[in-house]
Amino acid sequence: MGFISKLKDILKKQVVEDIHEKNYLGVNIEDIYDNVENTYELCNRLRNSSNDKKHIIKEYESITNMYSNVQKIEKLNKNQLAEFENFATNYHKIKKDKVDYVDRIKGAGQQFDYLGEYDENIDDVIDNIKNVEERQRDVKTDITYLEGEKGDIAFNRERLMKAQKYVKIFMIAILTIFAFSALTLSILYTYNDIDIFIPSIIMIVVIAFFGSWIFIFRRYVTHELKKNNLLANRAVELINKIKLKYVNNQQFLTYEYNKYKVKSSEMLEDRWSKYKQNKKDKTNIHKLSSNIIMMEDDIERILKKSNIEGINYVLENIDLYSTKEKRLDFMRLAKENQETLKNTIDEYSKEIDVITKILIDVRENDSTNEKIITKMINDVLG
Repeated sequence: MGFISKLKDILKKQVVEDIHEKNYLGVNIEDIYDNVENTYELCNRLRNSSNDKKHIIKEYESITNMYSNVQKIEKLNKNQLAEFENFATNYHKIKKDKVDYVDRIKGAGQQFDYLGEYDENIDDVIDNIKNVEERQRDVKTDITYLEGEKGDIAFNRERLMKAQKYVKIFMIAILTIFAFSALTLSILYTYNDIDIFIPSIIMIVVIAFFGSWIFIFRRYVTHELKKNNLLANRAVELINKIKLKYVNNQQFLTYEYNKYKVKSSEMLEDRWSKYKQNKKDKTNIHKLSSNIIMMEDDIERILKKSNIEGINYVLENIDLYSTKEKRLDFMRLAKENQETLKNTIDEYSKEIDVITKILIDVRENDSTNEKIITKMINDVLG
């Protein structure tokens, strides 16, 4: 038993030294045998490292397979290689075109597909809506103009009404002045025996002049008021007719807008254009899909003749094989990546080995109650 205990101490010391040398593990070696949290972190580290190693191995195997395929393709005879490169180039281009079409359809979504439900010619509908919108704009312009005219007529009527009022006031003033002048002349003639012939003539001429002017101006104002009333009635009549046109046009536009789920002819035209483009893209996708299937058969035929496996993988990375320059570049980069990945795998393997040794040692020296650490390690190591 003493020999075994000494052996355990030696192994424990060596493990602790290994742990100490690899500080990147972040292990607290002071209480390594009874720290549940520390053990939990190590178990997680082991799981993560194992999973990461598996992913790196898959990546390494993938690059290795691709490298092997490139080498086999390089060994094709001249005719087979030329045929393969032609198919590969066209296949890559067609696949890219298909992706572009699909992305464009996805970007547009299904929001315009409802336009395909209508039997009528949407182009004619758009033209009809545009014509009504143009007429509606003209109607709005006419309404604005007539409203302005109606305002001018109302303003002129107000001026004429004021002028008529002033004429009445002036007429009363003239009559008052005439009566007062006549009374004054009569008094002078009766009581002072003054000759009033000339003053009377002057007064009569003046009164006649102003009276005639007032009469003519009054008739002019009256005539203009009648004319103003006719213009106002005409303006109201025209505005009502044009407003009726406006209402009819607006009812038509509202119906069409609601029917086609738009707010203007420009919006409907844009949606119709996108709908037709989507429909055209779907047709192109169908054609490209047929071409892709035929090309895949041709490429598979060439590869099978040369016993090249992993055809699906070749098709997924076809651009890497399409020209000699790309193949050589890939082989050069693949070699570098293989070396890097191999070193990474070695590092993960070393780390996994160290953590495994630590966990085994900790499990053998578990000092926790109910052996919590042992159960935790068993779940990881099995």
